[in-house]
Amino acid sequence: FFFQERVFGVCISTPTATASRSIPFFFSRIHRRNMEPVAEEATANLEGLAATVTAATVGAASEWPFARWAASALCIEEMQALLRALGTTAFYRRPAALLPPLLRLLRAQLLLLCVLALLCALCACLAVFFFALSVRLRRRMLRLSQSRSSVDRAPSPNVVGLFHPYCNAGGGGERVLWAAVRTIQEADPTALCVIYTGDRNASPAQILERAEKQFDLRPRRPVHFCYLRTRFLVEAWLYPAFTMVGQSAGSVTLAAEALLLRPPDLFLDTMGYAFTHWLARWCGCRVGCYVHYPTISTDMLEQAQRAASVLRRAKTLYYRLFAGVYGVAGQASELVMVNSSWTAANIAALWRTQPQVVFPPCPTTQLQSLPLQPRQNLIVSLAQFRPEKNQRLQLEAFAELLRKWPSTATAGQSSRRDSGPLTRSRSRGSLGGSAVELSEPPRLALIGSCRDDEDRARVAELRELSVALGIADRVEFMVGISNQELHEMLGMAKAGLHTMWCEHFGIGVVEFQAAGVIPVAHNSGGPKLDIVIEYNGERTGYLATTAQEYAESLFVLLTMPTDRLQRLQRNARAASQRFSDEEFHRRLSEALSLLLA
Repeated sequence: FFFQERVFGVCISTPTATASRSIPFFFSRIHRRNMEPVAEEATANLEGLAATVTAATVGAASEWPFARWAASALCIEEMQALLRALGTTAFYRRPAALLPPLLRLLRAQLLLLCVLALLCALCACLAVFFFALSVRLRRRMLRLSQSRSSVDRAPSPNVVGLFHPYCNAGGGGERVLWAAVRTIQEADPTALCVIYTGDRNASPAQILERAEKQFDLRPRRPVHFCYLRTRFLVEAWLYPAFTMVGQSAGSVTLAAEALLLRPPDLFLDTMGYAFTHWLARWCGCRVGCYVHYPTISTDMLEQAQRAASVLRRAKTLYYRLFAGVYGVAGQASELVMVNSSWTAANIAALWRTQPQVVFPPCPTTQLQSLPLQPRQNLIVSLAQFRPEKNQRLQLEAFAELLRKWPSTATAGQSSRRDSGPLTRSRSRGSLGGSAVELSEPPRLALIGSCRDDEDRARVAELRELSVALGIADRVEFMVGISNQELHEMLGMAKAGLHTMWCEHFGIGVVEFQAAGVIPVAHNSGGPKLDIVIEYNGERTGYLATTAQEYAESLFVLLTMPTDRLQRLQRNARAASQRFSDEEFHRRLSEALSLLLA
């Protein structure tokens, strides 16, 4: 306890230290005769000491935000439990009663010391390895630059290296990549774009063909590809423990391979591998980055901080240490661009820099040509079948909606028959209390793609869940459909579902708005801060968190009068123009102007 009190002296006030040093005095007064009065005095003082520790911790947390986490990491709760046991137990009669809290405190401290020792050893090994790697890489680049200048005295083109190991994945991040390539080629006609990729199973022609087919984007001039052999080092499956540390270390090795293959003048990281920035800076490159999602977020830190178990506190310590190193790594970038206000807030807090928000390009032009009416009572979901997309919540919300949906009834009749919250919201939404006949129950279409067998197994689990909820006849799973089929579904739907917690941006939500499909998105992340916000003084969609809230919003939306629905659709479509390809091109050109000069 004395060692712990000294370590945590920043948070514990002077009266606590004084009281803690008086404990041996009470023990020394305990003797065979007249023990009861002395024990009562010791009990009162120990209980007062426990209360003092608690008050000091709370008081310090109000002045120093780091104190609450420090109290958790340094086992203050275990200390308080031991003090309470000392104060409430006749320890002179049953000393064995003190063993459980004492052992819990010792176990917590030993575990934390082991975690710290392991992290220090790992950091030392990584520091030595990457220092040797950077020295070798710098020598290699100097030799390459000297040989290049001796052979050709003519000015070489501005080489822009785009670090994107998964350039053939076909997601929203890849759309940003190919749009950035076109923007760079237009901003600097002499620039040579080099893409560092690990997609060794696809030829350059195949990669370009897929980009043109999926995104309708093709570079204006030839692009050079550098194929990386060590991409497996950034795969999550390789690190069952300390995944963030392992992937970050692997990204540095992957970047070293890329810089050795083709040293660029401007190193542009478009996947958010922050630990590669210092390496590129050390090699003499100008460094910029476009961050889709931070490796660790402030939400993760807050969730871990609320944990109570010893292992959770050890994980909190690991998160804090990693967040500190992550912030230092991000400061190497001369230009920091992010895709949303949510990502900007996280990066500003972790990297202590002010990033530029450049919204990703969204395919709004073709979707805006879809007619707004007529529309069916169709709800669509547009997301890959990944666990974080949370399609399970969509099925639960849809089941809740169907349980409250009257097949054919006026709003007043359904209100008398069922006084549930969905029916009450419909009655309030009726125009002047007039009867509005409800159409047939809605349908739900889950549209998305599967990356691997694990995603396909997840689709099978969702099918089983729809059967268990009794909604299988109203739900359709559409996996890997074409763009034409997607546009047809969006042209028929009224509502779009989005249920991912803290999604960094949400391109699918923007596509809903452009197509005239009113989104009901999760009340967090990019949809909350950037997309589903008021535009021209009117709403552009709905936000929800629980299945009940989603069902409420869907009921209001699907039973909305046609004139109100069309006004909402037009406003949402106008708001989606903030995320067009032209807007992305303008913002990115402004951001890159200094680095390309």
